[in-house]
Amino acid sequence: MKTKTFLALSLITAVNLFAADDKSSPQAEVEKAAKALAGKANYSWTTKVENNADGGGGGAGRFRMGPVDGKVSKGGPIVVSTKFGDAEIEMIKQGEKGAMKREGEWKSAAEIESDGQRGEFMARRILGLQTPAKDAEEFADLTSGLKKGDDGTYAGALTKEGIKEVMGRGGRAPANLPDDSKGTVKFWVKDGVLSKFEYNVKTTVTRGENEIKVDRTTTTEIKDVGTTKIELSDEAKKKLE
Repeated sequence: MKTKTFLALSLITAVNLFAADDKSSPQAEVEKAAKALAGKANYSWTTKVENNADGGGGGAGRFRMGPVDGKVSKGGPIVVSTKFGDAEIEMIKQGEKGAMKREGEWKSAAEIESDGQRGEFMARRILGLQTPAKDAEEFADLTSGLKKGDDGTYAGALTKEGIKEVMGRGGRAPANLPDDSKGTVKFWVKDGVLSKFEYNVKTTVTRGENEIKVDRTTTTEIKDVGTTKIELSDEAKKKLE
């Protein structure tokens, strides 16, 4: 009886130690920091994409997408704006509704979706908008070997699923990835709140008969936490009804 009791207590102790360790793991700390950001009343961010290889997916010339500036308020809409070549684009999403402004005109996601295959693609992008807090939490879950460095940052390697997630953003993820595909991710946390994250992917994609090298770094910096203001025009609000 004493032996059984000792084994049971040892098992309970081991489980409790494992749980405590899990709660303080680098992954758990990053996820906690991301949730802390999500709990703020509002914040803004800027996302920049740098392509270090020919055909890295960023386009060229007038088709290159510029930095993305975003805003979100708790319980309110997600608002992002960018430039695609010379065209200014603004997108908003609230709940299951979304809209986009291009060339001075607002259209709902439903209106855009009805405009053929390209419209369906754009509608998916609008309705797929999510916050950096959500992004970071997902990437932390798609990272292996995440470790906290001496400088307080957290870094690790993206899993194969994580690389597919990155490659699928803004388009369709490749069905197969080369075995030598690599991905890394890094998170910055300040006062327990996510302040920045960055991920890089190196791989090769096939388009038709062409093999295209990809070396893409995406960096998102959080700013204006608690002081961000969002003002939607009446026309934009109507498209969300």
